[in-house]
Amino acid sequence: MVPDLSLWRRAVAILVLACTALLILSLSCEAPPSQAFHDFNLERLRAFQSEYEPRQPHTLRLVLLGSSRLKNAVMVREVFDQVGRENGFRRIELFHLVANWAVFTNFEPLLDEVRLLRPDAYVIQMDLLRESMSPLYRASISFNYLRWLASGTGPWSWFEPQTEQLEQVCTEGQTAEKRAKRATARLVVDAESTSARRAKDFIRTVAAEGIRVVLVTVPKASPLEQALPSVTEDMLTSARDLSKELPQVIVAPYTAHLTDDQFCDVAHMNSSGARVYSRWLLEQIISVDT
Repeated sequence: MVPDLSLWRRAVAILVLACTALLILSLSCEAPPSQAFHDFNLERLRAFQSEYEPRQPHTLRLVLLGSSRLKNAVMVREVFDQVGRENGFRRIELFHLVANWAVFTNFEPLLDEVRLLRPDAYVIQMDLLRESMSPLYRASISFNYLRWLASGTGPWSWFEPQTEQLEQVCTEGQTAEKRAKRATARLVVDAESTSARRAKDFIRTVAAEGIRVVLVTVPKASPLEQALPSVTEDMLTSARDLSKELPQVIVAPYTAHLTDDQFCDVAHMNSSGARVYSRWLLEQIISVDT
């Protein structure tokens, strides 16, 4: 039996059109939707509200937005409890919304729900004010989206770091250059990108409601810090411009030194580094209101 070549041609044409549509979508949007990321974090939001509502007196509620580096940096919760007690707080309530290779538009579908938490302060990683996904990275995500959809997972699924990860010591100095190249291939610096502009619009909105916004940086192990600094002058300029415009915005770059044994890899802190960073972060927030 001779195969019907016209059917094959139509199938190929449909496949080409689908790929083209995905490519156009990737070039016109900051990132395609990730239902797994949305559903997982919506469940986390519901759990947070169930645990901490109604609000109690003498509590401090914080919402953190940033990358996986920020996630690791605040994972030692007893530090928040200790510093909170030292400053007269009965409890520190912390919700963090993070993504790997984060850009601000990753979080937009969840922001209405996040704002219902009515935090005392938002902690926002300064990278979100200037970074967006590169066109090639957006394209790669778009082409993988159907696979993620089929498997029920996504590129930004949020997982608690494992205990063994938090106790590891960085031995990956030789991978810093490779990681830096991967980062610059996936994220591009563009303070006028859609994602960066929406981050600033969000900050203006919540600041107008009288909510503090603390803009922070998250350090890296020295090999990656040298290749791709966590604090740059253009980053600080973007943050300081917002601070001049909005008195509710506090610019707090982390300028102290962490040793490489306080990281579990060249990008992420272990529990030792997280203890230092968490205390510093909470002291920055508390000092604003005292």
